[in-house]
Amino acid sequence: PLRIALFSACYEDGRKNETWIAEYFEARPRELRNAFVFCFLGWDWEAFGARLAGLDLNFEITRYARTLPGEYELYKQQLPTMDALVYPGFDGGAMSVYDALGAGIEVLASDVSYHRGLGDAVRLFADREGFFRELDRLHARHQARADGLHRRSIAAYVDRLLQHWSSVVAPGQPAATAASAPAVPAEPTLALFRSRYKPMSLTRLRSALIRAIQARVLK
Repeated sequence: PLRIALFSACYEDGRKNETWIAEYFEARPRELRNAFVFCFLGWDWEAFGARLAGLDLNFEITRYARTLPGEYELYKQQLPTMDALVYPGFDGGAMSVYDALGAGIEVLASDVSYHRGLGDAVRLFADREGFFRELDRLHARHQARADGLHRRSIAAYVDRLLQHWSSVVAPGQPAATAASAPAVPAEPTLALFRSRYKPMSLTRLRSALIRAIQARVLK
């Protein structure tokens, strides 16, 4: 899943617009929810975490005491493990935007203050719907990557091989998949495959001997 950071304290007045995260997922399907893990870096996120737990969302809260020496640097060390940082607050801007840029991760931030003028490195949104569109975009890209990996996976490759050989062995029959072996008797299948063997020749025998000698030399 995508790991999305929100690096800030949480405030009772809701100035960070964190409720947009919960509202985005309220009407989304389970598959989309499972594509995200929200990682809150800062203080007082526990109550909001309870709301996300009620939606069965994936989240983490990292909280260091304000009196811990170097606590800000400890938060920053988390950022390279994230896919993106979001900052939905319209309260003047956040230094965490710069921290995320320094960590080399994608940034989605409110269109205010010094969030502007940073080029393509920061995706700006002006309202709740714009924030939702950015999450949609992240999910679409994540899903495309997952689909591409699945198409190139061993399981998908085996499915294509089974479909091919099913069409060869039993033309017109439903194609097999990894979960369903072709319904063809063993002996006729074996005979059919053997009928397609190329006859042995001196050229083929010579090639086989060369390959065997080369394999032995390489050992």
